[in-house]
Amino acid sequence: MEMGSGMPGQVPKLSKTNYGNWSIQMRVLLASKELWDVVEESVEVITAEAEAALTNAQKVALREAKKRDKKALFLLYQGVDEATFEKISDAETSREAWEILQRSMQGVDKAKKVKLQSLRAQYEVMRMQSSEKVGDYVTRLRTLTNEMKRNGETIEDVSFMEKLLRSMSKKFRHVVVAIEESKDLTTMAVDELVGSLQAHEYRMVQDEEESSSLGKALQTQLNFGESSGRGGGKRGRGYQGRGRGGRGGRDFGRNQFNQGAVEQHHGWRQDAGGRGRGQGRGQGRGQGRDQGRGQGRGGRDMSQTQCYNCGKFGHMSYDCWAPRKGGEANHYAEASNTGGDSMMFLTIQGAAGGRNGVWYLDTGASNHMCGEKELFTSLEANGGDVSFGDASKISVEGRGVIAVTMNGKEVLINDVFYVPGLRSNILSLGQLVEKGYRVLLRDSTLAMKDSQGREVVRVKMATNRLFPLSLDAKETTCLAKTGEEEEAWLWHHRMGHLGFTGLKLLSGSKMVEGLPMITPPQRVCEACTKGKQRRETFEGGKSRRATRPLELVHSDIAGPFETTSIGGSRYYITFTDDFSRKCWVYFLREKAEALDKFREFKAMAEKEVGQPLKVLRTDRGGEYTSRLFDDYCREWGISHQLTAAYSPQQNGVAERKNLTIMNMARSMVKGKRLPKKYWAEAVQVAVYLLNRCPTKSVKFKTPFEAWCGRKPSVKHLRVFGCVAYAHIPDQRRRKLDDRSEKCIFVGYAPASKAYKLYNPETEKAIISRDVVFEEDSCWSWDEEVRNIKGMFFDDGEEEGGQGDEAEMGGAEPPSPPSGDVDPCSYEEAAKERTWRKAMDVEIASIKKNDTWKLVDAPAGHKPLEVKWVYKVKKNKDGGVEKHKARLVVKGYCQVQGVNYDEVFAPVARIDTIRLIIALAAHHGWKIMQMDVVSAYLNGYLEEDVYIEQPPGYVVKGQERKVCKLDKALYGLKQGARAWNGRIDAYLQKHCYQKSPHEYALYTKRLARGGRCQKRVLCIA
Repeated sequence: MEMGSGMPGQVPKLSKTNYGNWSIQMRVLLASKELWDVVEESVEVITAEAEAALTNAQKVALREAKKRDKKALFLLYQGVDEATFEKISDAETSREAWEILQRSMQGVDKAKKVKLQSLRAQYEVMRMQSSEKVGDYVTRLRTLTNEMKRNGETIEDVSFMEKLLRSMSKKFRHVVVAIEESKDLTTMAVDELVGSLQAHEYRMVQDEEESSSLGKALQTQLNFGESSGRGGGKRGRGYQGRGRGGRGGRDFGRNQFNQGAVEQHHGWRQDAGGRGRGQGRGQGRGQGRDQGRGQGRGGRDMSQTQCYNCGKFGHMSYDCWAPRKGGEANHYAEASNTGGDSMMFLTIQGAAGGRNGVWYLDTGASNHMCGEKELFTSLEANGGDVSFGDASKISVEGRGVIAVTMNGKEVLINDVFYVPGLRSNILSLGQLVEKGYRVLLRDSTLAMKDSQGREVVRVKMATNRLFPLSLDAKETTCLAKTGEEEEAWLWHHRMGHLGFTGLKLLSGSKMVEGLPMITPPQRVCEACTKGKQRRETFEGGKSRRATRPLELVHSDIAGPFETTSIGGSRYYITFTDDFSRKCWVYFLREKAEALDKFREFKAMAEKEVGQPLKVLRTDRGGEYTSRLFDDYCREWGISHQLTAAYSPQQNGVAERKNLTIMNMARSMVKGKRLPKKYWAEAVQVAVYLLNRCPTKSVKFKTPFEAWCGRKPSVKHLRVFGCVAYAHIPDQRRRKLDDRSEKCIFVGYAPASKAYKLYNPETEKAIISRDVVFEEDSCWSWDEEVRNIKGMFFDDGEEEGGQGDEAEMGGAEPPSPPSGDVDPCSYEEAAKERTWRKAMDVEIASIKKNDTWKLVDAPAGHKPLEVKWVYKVKKNKDGGVEKHKARLVVKGYCQVQGVNYDEVFAPVARIDTIRLIIALAAHHGWKIMQMDVVSAYLNGYLEEDVYIEQPPGYVVKGQERKVCKLDKALYGLKQGARAWNGRIDAYLQKHCYQKSPHEYALYTKRLARGGRCQKRVLCIA
């Protein structure tokens, strides 16, 4: 369109999404034609009579203003489509048309605020994609910020740059850190920052291109030895198209380097078979030609390609058979007695990872190789050499097996060459493929799967373009031995890291049943060294020994432990019988519980042996010297012996027993890499095992036999902390559910012939006799994913229901099926004892909260009806957890303005909850969760609400009375608001401030250290 008078040939078009940019372009266009002032100031619309009264000069000015206004209006018409034109067709001035467009496209202030909130959310989550260019991402970010500015947001350049830096992809992380440390963003321009990022991006692209070229240059050819005679060499598999060379053996008629083509499989690259003719003929009789004739089928013309290794034309450096130039320390192995050509390509330069447990996965190595003799569990003599590209060689001195730990399990690597002096441990991918493993490669990740398709290894490429795999050698654990020593180490573990001298004595003297003959190995157990090492002891004198059980009992308390146990304990107390040296342990939350545990021990021990306890020997701790403790001892005629001040040696039996217990517990925890919170379980098992171990004080007997009069059996012992699978009974699972549950073994059930297990994921203890153990494995704590139980409120009020223990022989049969169905009426529920008990619990909770009071029914007020709602609560396994009965008001009968008014109650948005969790994770805050029992019963009512007496709980003699509610009940329309008002008043009374933007978020700034404590209220 050509408008004349210098009017532009193209007017920007308005669409549904580009109003922001269109308004800027149109404003500039109008200003360039000196028409924007007309749109801003508008033209006064006057009547014909008023216009007639104007002077001639005023009329001329008015006509000129109208003419300019019509030009501006015409430009606006040209800039919109037909649908939008209908909106402004009735506008008399350009100003009026502009305002109509502004209101319809941008919205009023409230609409702009809503849109701005959405834009802010997009701004916060915007991140640079890994494949995105810096320029493209900056443009995308600028577009969003400009849109935010047009809707009223103020974004300074510094804020824009900070957002840009923190939203860059991972590959820019180091340059972002460098910029933040060295640059001041307040004095830096946006273009300068973008230029720095783009320069770094360019360098990364260059490095990738160079590394791609270097990767080809680093590939070396196999040394197959001299070939003699025509056709004396071996055929390899295809690398390039067919080409013909000169006379000689076909050493490279088919290139041997790529044993398989590369196949694309769902984005993964994997080895697969393929065939093709090689490039030409290599060495043989004479030298042969250096290049093939012309271009091979399927290949490219190599006649003008020069090798930068030998300088000749016709081939590339990685196909060159000439000796390598210096600087590339690639090497391969030649084994003399391995039954074939055993070679190795290792494309690493100066990589030394063997001494820190790092193994390199290599596609060119024909055998696994290791330079550390101490890692081999078995080693046989083996000849051969490792040849390097510079013609140097290192001898292969052996071939054997190495035991490593991977994903918590012991794995044996077979057929490993021992090469002294080799700086890097090598895993041959070719050897692994022969074993049935499948190698996958995508982007910078190498994965390996077994024959069943299960992933066993996933390795990220390192900065030096290698694939290092960290494997813990089993040299530091007790299970690294084979043959006779392996059994000794296994029982060493099962017996809680008991010393081999004690194990040998235990097996040789037949003090227990089920223990084989033990031959002490020469190796040191690292877990025992870490857990038990102490200074050399001093010789002590002998004291008088007791002659019968309970004649003298030694006691001591250990703690407090820095980590609370799973059961919430911080101390433990031991009681050791001097005659038998049998020990009992009890766990305490506080030392004040010592007297209660002593009473429990006394009653149990005296029942077992039928004799009274005579003497108790302890130190002078406050828990033993209290008046209550002394009164109890006097009451039962117990002589309480106390040590002298600062003389723990006088209570040496108890002190040494605690030392032995802690040494054994510490070794067991260390041996299986358990968290410290399992100390109580380890202590319990240690005491259990020590009662079945030899002691110097009792000759040829264990403490168990000296106390009970019979030999103990150790056939049932298992390694503490190992992985165990507990069988799930039929009653607790459905048809397609798992038949076992993965746990860790934490002890022996005291009251039954069963094992104690613990599931770290569900945090539940299990007692079961049907268990499968993996004694050589441990729990993978790094991969543990804990289920976050209900974020704030659980729909149940108290822990209850049936325990998680597996059913043992003689246990009670499961509940009848009728108890697992939700009753539909009170009459149906009243027939079942479990439901009657559940209703009693609900009524007791209501009475405890003073929810109502019985009154005469007021005139004109019809009481609201109530009903019972029943629900069977089930656990994750489908078993019944508890029966819940809830008394509910039929709130649909309420009348607004009569028995309720406002009903709104704020709850926390899911975004707020996620934000609090994210902040807590970032700053290391503690998150605590609480459940308010019968929450709605705590809210006070402002209205007069009357309900009927609940079915089944009508007060005898007061049947005509009704319940006047002082507090809310479930089902009331205002129940949530009443509860929220109660908790809101409580929190604000205790100096918590409500957020003006999130009414369910309260904050309180603590006085010490300026730390901020945040609580989120969520009504479920």
